[in-house]
Amino acid sequence: MSKSMKFSGRVAAAVGVPLIAAVTTLGLAAPHADAQTVEPAAKGKVVAKIGLSSRSAPSTHAPKSGAGYAKGDVINIDCKLKGTTVSGNKLWYKVHGKQRWVSARYVENVGAAPRECYLHMGTYTKTTAPLSIRQGPSTADTRTGSVKKGKRVIAWCKVQSQSVHGNRTWYYGARDTNDGFSDFGWVSGKYLKYDDVLNGKIGYECNFPAPK
Repeated sequence: MSKSMKFSGRVAAAVGVPLIAAVTTLGLAAPHADAQTVEPAAKGKVVAKIGLSSRSAPSTHAPKSGAGYAKGDVINIDCKLKGTTVSGNKLWYKVHGKQRWVSARYVENVGAAPRECYLHMGTYTKTTAPLSIRQGPSTADTRTGSVKKGKRVIAWCKVQSQSVHGNRTWYYGARDTNDGFSDFGWVSGKYLKYDDVLNGKIGYECNFPAPK
């Protein structure tokens, strides 16, 4: 079995999809996730009484992006991903066509719920220092796990958030345990380097919905 097939099978086990489906959705024939979706995948209505801030990444600690949204505004949404917990809700929605995220806690779905952001062909990396895994892409977010120096992390998609010694890239990924993945969350790109590159770069932008 090829290295990419083994990789697809391990990701399939991690996210609970069959190997055949994983090869199809995670393989080289998958759509390029750096591109924005042509049409928004979903819509949501803001229900926060005082309006809703939009941020550059799925974290309450990320910089604000844009003027935000008033109660009743309908937002076009690309996909959803976990980030800072807001009143018990870990999900954040990626605003269509913009580098903006909003907490799902204050957005009511209009029609079908947004799909997960597309976690396709991830990249194996190694840590260059002890690395914290966090709930959101910021050092102010809750620490949910850790990885020792020299250990492997699978990096799926990336956002631009808090700068860590000049590096603003954060990756949604997980610790590689050889038997699968654990401690899913956000890690700073400052302390990652290529290990086993399967797609020529570390992660794509977190802006594309998973296939139906």
